[in-house]
Order: sequence, then structure tokens, then C-alpha cells
Amino acid sequence: MKNLFIIINLVAISIFPQIAKQKQLADSLFASENFYQAITEYKRLQFFDIQNLYETFTNSQIAKAYKKGKFYQKSEEYFRKAIESSISTEEINNLKIELVKIFIIKKEKQKALSLLDSLGKSHFEKNQLDYWRGWTFLFNYDTKNSLKYFKQSEIAKSIVDSLEILRKKEYSPTFAKISSAILPGFGQFYTGNITSGLISLGWNILLGGISVNAFLSDRIIEGILVTDLLWLRFYRGNIHNAEQFAFEKNVKLADNLLKNLQNNYKGALP
Repeated sequence: MKNLFIIINLVAISIFPQIAKQKQLADSLFASENFYQAITEYKRLQFFDIQNLYETFTNSQIAKAYKKGKFYQKSEEYFRKAIESSISTEEINNLKIELVKIFIIKKEKQKALSLLDSLGKSHFEKNQLDYWRGWTFLFNYDTKNSLKYFKQSEIAKSIVDSLEILRKKEYSPTFAKISSAILPGFGQFYTGNITSGLISLGWNILLGGISVNAFLSDRIIEGILVTDLLWLRFYRGNIHNAEQFAFEKNVKLADNLLKNLQNNYKGALP
């Protein structure tokens, strides 16, 4: 047993210079943004690293490289490996934040929020947690909660200012829905979809008129059929469309803000 231990140590000593060179090569490829080759070299480093000296580091770097290539599922897999191999609480918490960023990008809101809540139980900085909660809600187009958490974080005043401007521009899906229930087509007019609003208004007037006329002329069955099979379907569809148009307009506003932040914001991004 003692001899085996000695042999293992001799092998480790003999390949240590090779490991150092391998790490240097992988790091240089990563730094030059040659991420595909960097992944290959970090995996080769893992093969030679029989003492697992760089296990957490290499898994983390591979995860970051996959993220750069937009292979988010693979990135998540290697961040989890890095978390499992780490023995430092601070490092584990930082790696979990990296995992949260992956969930944010993938729009996996509940996973991101659950992990942030678990970090809160380990006394991670609250302002940081609220900051990433703000990003979580923004990526899911919930600008109301996004603004709330960015304000609480007290980290990103420029994002708060941008969100407050965006909130003033947003359309109200509730107003679009209710207004279209009162006057078909009005919700579409409200969201700027004039053609759709005119079509909706026209069909509802036409089919409503046919239905009322049928009842007034004692053509009860015809009136019921027109009302149930045609008019009410157009009427309900008009309400749904108005609400959907408002939501889609708000999504476009949020997407424009996200693109702007990606290009111009200097703080931490998902």
C-alpha cells in the first residue's frame, strides 16, 4: 500500500509540469475567445489532473465557455459539476449566481427564484439577490416586479430609470380587454392595431345585427345559431386579441430595453 502511494505521488510530480502547461494553453485560448478549443483543452487538463487540483476551476471555465457559445444546457451541467466539487462556501455561492444567470437567460423563472431564495437562507448579500431577481423578472417581461427588485437592490439606478420610463409607455392588457368587451375593436385601436380593430368592430356589428334581426323576426333557431356559433365567438375572440396585442406590445418594449442594456449597460449582466 505504501509503495502504491509513493508511485502515485511520483506520477503526479512527473506530470505536474505538463498540467501547468496545459492550463496555460487552455487559459490562453479562453482569453482569446477561442471557446470551442478552450473547452477541449480544459477537458484534456481534467484528464491529466489525477489529483483533481483544478476540478472546480476547469468545470467552471468549461461552463463559461459553453455559455459564450450559447450552449446553455451544457453550461448549466458544468456549473453544477463545479458546485459539487467546490469546498469553499464563498465559491459555491458565486457559482450558484452563475447558475442563476443561466436560468435567467433560459427564462426559467421559478428555478432562478428558488435558487436565489436558497442563497438568501445562507445569508448571501440581499442587494445582490434583489439585483438578480430584477433581471429574472425583466427577462420574463414582468416589468412591475423587475422595477420593484431593482429599486430594492440599490445597485442599478440607470436600469431603474429606464424601467420607470418603459412602465409609462406600456399598454394595459386589462384596459384593452375591458374596453373591447364594452366596444368590440376598441382594445385593438388602443394598441395601434387599427385594421384589426375595424375588422373586429365590423364583424361584431354585422353578426350582432343578423342575430338581433333573427330574434325580432321570430327566427329563434337561426338567432340562436348565429349568436352561439358566430357572433359570440367573434366577440370573445375580439376580447382575447385585444389583450394579446397589449401583451405583445409590452414584450417588444421590454425586448428593446434588454437589447439596449446588453449593448450599453456597464454593470453585471446575466
